[in-house]
Amino acid sequence: LDDKIFTSTDGLIFTKINEKQVIKPYQISIDVKGNYWIADISNGLVSNVEGEYKKFNPNNSVTNTYLRNDSNVVDQTGYIWTRLSRNQGLKIKTTGKEVKFTSIPLNANDNTRLSNTVNALTVDKNNLIIVGTDKGIVGIPSIPELFSIIELSKVIFTFFNSEGVRTLKDEVITTIAVDGGNRKWIGTTNGLYLYEPELRQKLAIFSPSNSPIPVKEIDYVNIDPATGELFVYTAKGVVSYRADASESAEIQGDSVLVFPNPVRPEFNGLLGISGLVANAFVKITDTAGRLVYQTRANGGTATWNLLTQNGQRAETGIYIVFSANEKGEETLVSKFVVIK
Repeated sequence: LDDKIFTSTDGLIFTKINEKQVIKPYQISIDVKGNYWIADISNGLVSNVEGEYKKFNPNNSVTNTYLRNDSNVVDQTGYIWTRLSRNQGLKIKTTGKEVKFTSIPLNANDNTRLSNTVNALTVDKNNLIIVGTDKGIVGIPSIPELFSIIELSKVIFTFFNSEGVRTLKDEVITTIAVDGGNRKWIGTTNGLYLYEPELRQKLAIFSPSNSPIPVKEIDYVNIDPATGELFVYTAKGVVSYRADASESAEIQGDSVLVFPNPVRPEFNGLLGISGLVANAFVKITDTAGRLVYQTRANGGTATWNLLTQNGQRAETGIYIVFSANEKGEETLVSKFVVIK
């Protein structure tokens, strides 16, 4: 809140709290002894239970709260899609028109299995509405003529069943995020899935057995569009992951970032090059102009595992990055250092 002041009600008494520990308050509770417990987005759990306000970090728990942004999404056609509470399905709205869609078809050929429990909602780069339910994921293509048809609910239902996409049919979907390469990161009660843009091929699954994710139940995922960094929220902590896709730039310039730079001997991850134009062609050479590696960006990010074409780790030295779009325009030269 403004000026770090959180205002709460205690009966008819308004109390102002102006403390340095309270930076971005989200919720507040008062216990039976009159102590304040504040959920702060920046500092986690803050309380004056011991006199002065201080942060508390309960064991095996994440105290930083997060705000979900998937309750309402606006597609490229201008329709507003809202996931309704209490298992009421979806609401679709445009200027002067609104319809509730309370039965979500889950199969292209079987209308008997329906779900109105919508846990997650987003729109991808192809204007496909991605709906996460308690029985998997479905995709609804949004068309400009949607609201011009009289029997709207029947048309949505028919259109959905003829053109819709369904995957993860046996999973409870909790959250969905779309990265710069239009891939889908899907959180479930059984792990985190990565799917290719068309939602037909699974690329990876992350769980406590093969990743730092502490529990298999995923609460929420969020992606930094500039860097492609993925944040995975669970009941037992937040994990960040530097994915290999980000939003692309229209024009390459100073926003291009090579990370890490320099690359030190102990680094065993992927070198990332972000801020590129969409699906740019990327070539990496040494200072003598010899080609070391080439690839294509995923959205606005390209990655390199630091292995040369002969399978050896890159030698110590300065390397040059050449990048261009599909027409050969927006060429760019960047440099980074490898220390072996």
